[in-house]
Amino acid sequence: MARPRGNPNFMAVRHADTTAATHQLQLNADRHAVAVYQALLAAIRGGEIDHAADGNDKALWRAWLNANGHLTQRQRPWSKKSFNRMLSRLKSRGLLVL
Repeated sequence: MARPRGNPNFMAVRHADTTAATHQLQLNADRHAVAVYQALLAAIRGGEIDHAADGNDKALWRAWLNANGHLTQRQRPWSKKSFNRMLSRLKSRGLLVL
């Protein structure tokens, strides 16, 4: 007969199973964000796209990324929201330096 309230150790087991997976997903997202950021820096330094200090160039950056095959980690075109999340990820990890 099944326990009426389920496995009493469920949260401990679930936490142990998902912590490593979550950590790996975060590492993959960090690596992808760094790779995209390096592509942007190379394009800025190469003069392919402009760098404005006021941040109004984000739409141009997204357009450049989409046009040059640099998609999101899920292989989708960059949206405003996904691009800003990537920049926030880089900033929170101290990797955003323009």
